[in-house]
Amino acid sequence: MKISKKIAALLAMAVVAANTALASPMSLGGTAAVDDGNDDWLHAVGSRLYDKDGNEVWLTGANWFGFNCSENCAHGLYAVDCDEFLSSCADHGINVIRFPISSELLVSWMEGTPNEVSSVQAGYEPPYVDINRDFAGIKIVFSDLRDPENVRSEVLHYEGGIRQFVEHIHATRGLESMTDKVIYVSGMQGDSFAEIAMQYNDSYNEVILSFANNIHTIDGGSHEAGFKTALTKVINEYGKKFGLLKDGEKLAGDDVREGLTAIISVKLTECEFEGQTKGRLGNPEVKPFIEKLVTEKLMNYLEENPDVAKLIFEKSMAALRAREAAKKARENERNKAVFGKSPLPEKLADCSERDNRYTEIYIVEGDSAGGSAKQGRDRRYQAILSLWGKMLNVEKARIDRIYGNDKLSPVVTALGTSIGEDFDITKLRYGKIIIMADADVDGAHIRTLLLTFFFRFMRPLISNGNVYIAQPPLFRVSRGKKLYYAFSDEERDKYIAELADEDGNSSKVEVQRYKGLGEMDPEQLWETTMDPERRTIIKVEMEDAMRADEVFTILMGDKVEPRREFIEKNAKFVKNLDV
Repeated sequence: MKISKKIAALLAMAVVAANTALASPMSLGGTAAVDDGNDDWLHAVGSRLYDKDGNEVWLTGANWFGFNCSENCAHGLYAVDCDEFLSSCADHGINVIRFPISSELLVSWMEGTPNEVSSVQAGYEPPYVDINRDFAGIKIVFSDLRDPENVRSEVLHYEGGIRQFVEHIHATRGLESMTDKVIYVSGMQGDSFAEIAMQYNDSYNEVILSFANNIHTIDGGSHEAGFKTALTKVINEYGKKFGLLKDGEKLAGDDVREGLTAIISVKLTECEFEGQTKGRLGNPEVKPFIEKLVTEKLMNYLEENPDVAKLIFEKSMAALRAREAAKKARENERNKAVFGKSPLPEKLADCSERDNRYTEIYIVEGDSAGGSAKQGRDRRYQAILSLWGKMLNVEKARIDRIYGNDKLSPVVTALGTSIGEDFDITKLRYGKIIIMADADVDGAHIRTLLLTFFFRFMRPLISNGNVYIAQPPLFRVSRGKKLYYAFSDEERDKYIAELADEDGNSSKVEVQRYKGLGEMDPEQLWETTMDPERRTIIKVEMEDAMRADEVFTILMGDKVEPRREFIEKNAKFVKNLDV
């Protein structure tokens, strides 16, 4: 969503005034980080504003309840009156419904009156505000009003702070928590504050979100690294202390984080953000602070709650056994190559080119379609891998089952990158991975299963832009020597009208509905779906990894109710339904 500089400034200021914990794709975890497409973007940190260079930005007069800035703001930001702001919000489909801020707290904080705040000068230090205590219950609703018939809203409301955030993640994804309560630890070191909420669930995937001064650090950083190190250390030390680990056994980080949802939030006087997008916390002193906090308080919690500790440890041990089984499966695959057996899958028709900048692999559903694709391809740079039968839904499986699966193991071997912690994108054999399935419900299911697999175990392929979806035609429309391929009902009707007689009679127009790729001969498949000059392929992109993770969990997980709710909520947006 692109937002003008004026709106961006006021939205950021509004969140600063509220100083609350938010959670949305726009501002995960509690800050306005609004990008208007230019370089002049703002971060709302604590009770202040900072521009992109880290300079402090102070307000010089604002009615927070009406968003009415009567005077200019510092550092060249614009003042916008209430009517213009609300009008601009409406133009962008944004409707702020309620900001229930305590008037007494606002007076105390800004040293003015709620309706006409007095001037705040640079150097004024607002008192420390505990967002979980002073602003619990604040509710912000963003509504997309651009389509009056399909108004979409998102409620940002976490009365219980990050503990409720964890519960919200589990509830929206239909995950079953292994314990009744969320584990919560917090502490201070000097003027730095940290809090962590965590809870295990029945899935095999981890969800860890970290924040620094309410800014979502999407790339992690020192606070997240400290948490992961301490968690692994604590679970291993607990196992040794109570004789649960055998000599030589050691749980890895992936083992102890399987099925974990955790929120890590730190408040610092000076944040050092790294990376082009400023998505990584670089403060080195934060890592030992978090390690000490988690090591001491989590160990105490586990010792005081042995039933919870037992559940966590048993889940971690199950993950360890699955990892060891996967390791044996990998070694077996490598031994096959050592003893002369071909390391490439039997169903793979490889290409002659070896430079992955020019190569592509088509993953094709069925032997019939695979046969046509092999005959119609350009052998120099196009490889074909045929899959058959029902594919494994990896959302319900650990990594050890993938190596033994006769549908997915060939994909792993053909691509050459391995999976999970052994994944190495530099070993990728094909620059384009193109999923080519029938244009029906079964084909959509195959595509979804493959995308789930890539997302869970080979995610860099998606973020690196290597995964594509082929678009085979739905219809063949012809009359005499004139021939068209249609990719939609509308396109089919257009070609029928074009080939009909002048009086509109279309009886001589032949229309063939392709039920599967196997119905096309090699030449047709090349012309419509594989020829780089004429084909249409869709690149799979991931704008919001958190949202993608949530959708995969809901739609591909084993809980029925969240999936039903998702379908009921989004059924009205379906355009092409194959029944």
